[in-house]
Amino acid sequence: MAESPLPPPSQLPEARNSLLRARTTSTSTYCRICEACCGLIAELNGDRLVRVRPNSEHVHSRGFSCNKPQGLVELTYDPDRITAPMVRTGPPGEFSPISWDEALDLCTARLSAVRDEHGPEAIAMLRGNPPFFDSGGVLWGRGFSAALGISRTYTINAEDGAARLTANEALYGDVSRFPRPDLWHTDLALIIGANPLQARSTRVSEPQTREAFDAIIARGGRVLVVDPRRTVTADRYEHIGIRPGTDPWFLMGVCKVICESDEATALSERGAPVSGRREFAALAASFDLDDCADRCGTDRETLVQVGRAFIAAGSAIVYGGTGTCAQRFGTLTNVLQDTILALTGNIDRVGGLLAGWAAIDLTPATPGPRSGSRRSRVEGRPEVAGGLPSAGLAADITCPGEDRIRALVVYGNNSVLTSGGGGGRLEAALQELDFSMALDLYMNETNRFAHVLLPATTMYERSDYPVTTGNMQLRPTAYATRAVIPPVGQARDSWWVFDEVSRRMGLGGSCPDKELEAAAHARGARPTPVELIDRLLANGPVDALTFEDLVTDHPNGIALRDTVPVGRLTGGLPTRDGCVQLFSDQLRSEVATLRHYAEPDDEWPLRLIGRREKGSQNTWMHNASLIYPDEYRFAAHVHATDAATCGVRDGADVRLVSRSGSIVVPIAVVDTIRPGVVSVPNGWGHKGGSWTRSNSFGGVNSNDLVSPDDVEAIAGMSILNGVPVRMEKLDP
Repeated sequence: MAESPLPPPSQLPEARNSLLRARTTSTSTYCRICEACCGLIAELNGDRLVRVRPNSEHVHSRGFSCNKPQGLVELTYDPDRITAPMVRTGPPGEFSPISWDEALDLCTARLSAVRDEHGPEAIAMLRGNPPFFDSGGVLWGRGFSAALGISRTYTINAEDGAARLTANEALYGDVSRFPRPDLWHTDLALIIGANPLQARSTRVSEPQTREAFDAIIARGGRVLVVDPRRTVTADRYEHIGIRPGTDPWFLMGVCKVICESDEATALSERGAPVSGRREFAALAASFDLDDCADRCGTDRETLVQVGRAFIAAGSAIVYGGTGTCAQRFGTLTNVLQDTILALTGNIDRVGGLLAGWAAIDLTPATPGPRSGSRRSRVEGRPEVAGGLPSAGLAADITCPGEDRIRALVVYGNNSVLTSGGGGGRLEAALQELDFSMALDLYMNETNRFAHVLLPATTMYERSDYPVTTGNMQLRPTAYATRAVIPPVGQARDSWWVFDEVSRRMGLGGSCPDKELEAAAHARGARPTPVELIDRLLANGPVDALTFEDLVTDHPNGIALRDTVPVGRLTGGLPTRDGCVQLFSDQLRSEVATLRHYAEPDDEWPLRLIGRREKGSQNTWMHNASLIYPDEYRFAAHVHATDAATCGVRDGADVRLVSRSGSIVVPIAVVDTIRPGVVSVPNGWGHKGGSWTRSNSFGGVNSNDLVSPDDVEAIAGMSILNGVPVRMEKLDP
């Protein structure tokens, strides 16, 4: 059913600074760095972007924005940025500029040669996080893979959220059946493995997370934060500290309390239908509550009180982040998060978990292949939602065989630093490729091995609609942006690059809508992402909505619904009985593994966890002085007790050692972390890239401590949190 008519046109709010108003013109845009996708106002002096400010009238972000968009203004004009096509003329990192025609012809010839001799299976795609927010790149990237016959795409999912996807499959029968926490209407929120007041959005598109959590408190509810660190989120609400990697013990303890309560049956019946409740309750009964508490480093009473809070709450959600995924029991942890809500009747219910709704929703109508039905060719790492773990790429390149990867298209990725199977292992493998091409803003630690490096546009230089994040919104809205400045130098949109290469290869364009492509071809034109977005809008649930209308008449966006609807999460579930599955095969196998897992001995007394710093975004924002000023110091955070045990003081360099490697890092002694934990910022270890500022800070790569072979079984997650380590004092 079509939604209500569109509201009347709106206008951008003026800048409060009269000098800024006099010297610049304003235009609407939005941020495409993280899932929040905040509304912005770009201030222009001619064709130059001067600054961006939060749009106070934007229906989605309501005046919020962090400092990353302004940092990206700096990076847009960064002299270290790649702004012309480059060809490698020597060892890795040695490039010379060439023309676009020369670069595209070279990519066409080399990719065609590999494809003709070894077949399309010899070409693979390596995709990172930034492309997720590039609507044209997402759509045309799919078309490019289809045109070339690329069947293997390696992604960062196994360092990010693959375990959440496999949990969706275990519970709801489909990796794409994605639950969203109804933050604005719940009475109780348990945040685990996430720091939303700093990262802002994780697997939801909600810039107003602090306001949503504060509103829970204002309604008389509670917000509980489970984390080994006292993060800014934990500091604002009720903090429960646990040992890293012990989340399933904590969650199973809470489940046990709920299952053994007098209210258990009545609670479970108020939400969506569930299957396997009795079997799960029997499983939970076999766990000892004191043992659960001891393993996660808390006490029995805490587990009891958390369980009782869920029993008493009128509605409740569990909000999990990347920290719940990139650990040894990532799938199990995510399954148990939703199990708590299923046991208390909070699935597909107002104030509980709901499914997204959007004007454009790219979610497949039917489930795709089951997770793990395809695997990486050498190490057998599971493909999840069409993405193979980047940690398996090195072996798939180097291991002999007709089906080995010989050519690679690298799109906004830096797996040498971000992947659990990156580092020197991947560096060596990349040098064995017959050919590789890369699209990015900078030469980085991964694409420095490419044969051709192509300059991509920043978000300010391209038109976009939030095609991938619309169904993550908790308050559905629609908005769009044109490019606010011309591309710097010779940068080009990624969709155009994909389209041009596939055309030159004689394989047709990369537009995924072949009807649109044929119509454009008939009039002697090339289809554009804006045209495809209009077709997607026309086929969606909102009448009379076009890209041009949004940009011209609705620069502050349009509110489509107050909240997401009930019934979409569990309606027509593709499970064996149409119910939420509480006793899945995945749960049973992982619980068995959990019971038999033995923590390493006293040789490894500490547990490593990652840390996203304020303003950081994986590896690629470190060159911005606004975010990383000259006085920034890279450091591992440790508790005073552990520093004293090691015989070191604040600021000292120490060696962190795991079974897989070691790093030397300065420490900062803090009181925001529990004893026995060391926290190292992720995404560092810059060397050899074009970003001179990033290189100068001297940070090290914490993934050097991670085993490329020790992975979570179901989702293939790299184990980045809870890694056993020891800290050694360096010789004077």
